[in-house]
Amino acid sequence: MPPPPLRTFRSGLFRTIALAARASPFALAAMALAGVLAGIAPTGMAWYARRVLDGVAHGDRQAVITGIVAEAGLLLLTYVAGGLNQFATARLRLALGFLLQRSILEKAIAVPYACFEDPGFYDALSRARREAVGRPVALLAGLFAVAQALAVLGGSAALLFRFSPLCALAILLAALPGFLTETRFATALFRLQNRRATEAREQAYLEQVLTRDDHAKEVRLFGTGPAFLERARRVFTLVFDEDQALARRRLLVGLVADLVALALFYAVYVYVALRALSGALTVGDLGLALVTFRQGDGALKQALGGVRGLYMDQQYLANLYDFLDLPVPAPRQLAPAARAQDEQGLRFENVGFTYPGAARPALAGVDFSLAPGRKLALVGENGSGKSTVLKLVAGLYEPTEGRILLDGRDLRAWDGEALRARLAVVFQDFVRYQLTVRENVAPRAAEDAVPDDAIARALARSDAAPAVGRLPRGLEQRLGKLFSGGVELSGGEWQKLALARAFLREGADLLLLDEPTAAIDPAAEAALFERVRAETAGRMAILVSHRFSTVRLADEILVMDGGRIAERGDHDTLLAAGGRYAALFRLQAAGYR
Repeated sequence: MPPPPLRTFRSGLFRTIALAARASPFALAAMALAGVLAGIAPTGMAWYARRVLDGVAHGDRQAVITGIVAEAGLLLLTYVAGGLNQFATARLRLALGFLLQRSILEKAIAVPYACFEDPGFYDALSRARREAVGRPVALLAGLFAVAQALAVLGGSAALLFRFSPLCALAILLAALPGFLTETRFATALFRLQNRRATEAREQAYLEQVLTRDDHAKEVRLFGTGPAFLERARRVFTLVFDEDQALARRRLLVGLVADLVALALFYAVYVYVALRALSGALTVGDLGLALVTFRQGDGALKQALGGVRGLYMDQQYLANLYDFLDLPVPAPRQLAPAARAQDEQGLRFENVGFTYPGAARPALAGVDFSLAPGRKLALVGENGSGKSTVLKLVAGLYEPTEGRILLDGRDLRAWDGEALRARLAVVFQDFVRYQLTVRENVAPRAAEDAVPDDAIARALARSDAAPAVGRLPRGLEQRLGKLFSGGVELSGGEWQKLALARAFLREGADLLLLDEPTAAIDPAAEAALFERVRAETAGRMAILVSHRFSTVRLADEILVMDGGRIAERGDHDTLLAAGGRYAALFRLQAAGYR
């Protein structure tokens, strides 16, 4: 059962205040002080304005001067409060925005990898990032504005009671229709925007396709620009039409609420004016009543609107806090990195795996062993389960059936850092960091200093050293075209850098290579793998490749088909068997004749 709305509101408000105090206690205190000062001043200004009017009516020069000076001082106080509030709000927006953005990013790297293949997770992430910067500060600013308005309202009510309790009641009645109207339509707008998270992401994606450099070639060559632009227009039109329909209804109902407030104000105006005509009130009383009513009416509207705003801001912030509260797997009592003595290597035992939300398994009944120093190749058509095997070995997923053992110990019992220390991985969709060469080879260099000679060895092993040697700034050269001064590499050169990133892990004894040389020419690929084979003696390696010139270097080859192992053996054995491997090999060989 979800918690009551009031309890949820309170917990969200207290959480935001606690985060603000952590981000910038000075800014939070300054905003509170500014609210107090701005709340006290209007009542005093109205009182001294009455003294000025009565002083003028009675020819009391001293009262006039005293009232004007006091009113000017209070007005100056409001200016100081406004400036302080503006400064503190800007400071808090930056500090709290950074704190929350960091929290979002920390959550993103802590959740399981499977989240990144779930569209619902991306919707939640999009909503959280949208609300992280401005919404918490808006909530706090609204809170202090409500406190300020209540202070003004309290002073106005006290002054109006001097004339009639009905005047104070009229303030409440005048503001209530507008409050109910705004609350109703703000809630409707929140639900509308929350429901449109997917459309917002689609529009952002279409804009990205039309503006990114890695899409620009195909957009122009295939003439897809107008088509994508039309799709973006349709998404915008859908959003625009829904917003406009809601805005029209809000306008009409709001006008009715304003007419009610206007009628009540002029009723009070007439009542006070008639009492002044009868001599029951002075000119100063008349001015005080009218100014106080306007102030009180405005303060009550501000207070009610602020409460509505607080409620709405908290609804939006619930998206942020729901994301930050996503469960992260608790640390387990895991095994140390020491290896068992009775069994070495990697073993799959009847392993099956089904991707979340998928109708059929990606792997079923997969069994194989890989001893230290041995090289295993996986071949098969796209979607046969090759890359899934590597993801399971890397610990990105856990098997839904069976188990995977490394040195006789279930992978689920391995500490994450200990397991990653034993792996060197290159996936086919490797990352091209728009950073320096050094940061591409050693992304963790900022936290773990990496000697230049270690980077040089990794570049040499991956055959990336010649390309790096031609760059103007060597290891310090920024790559890519996203930032000024960057140099773009060819696809093969980027891939060699990704290989160097894996080869930097000299202590890793299990290499996972998923189409790691697809952008490299066959001759260079064969030479590269001969060198890798020689330099990784004693290490295990699993290779996924469609090039049989490379696959034949493996000690054992598994032919995957529909998530199962259809054939196994070395290159010569599989060719002699005349099965699927032999057919694929002959088909590829025919292309070179």
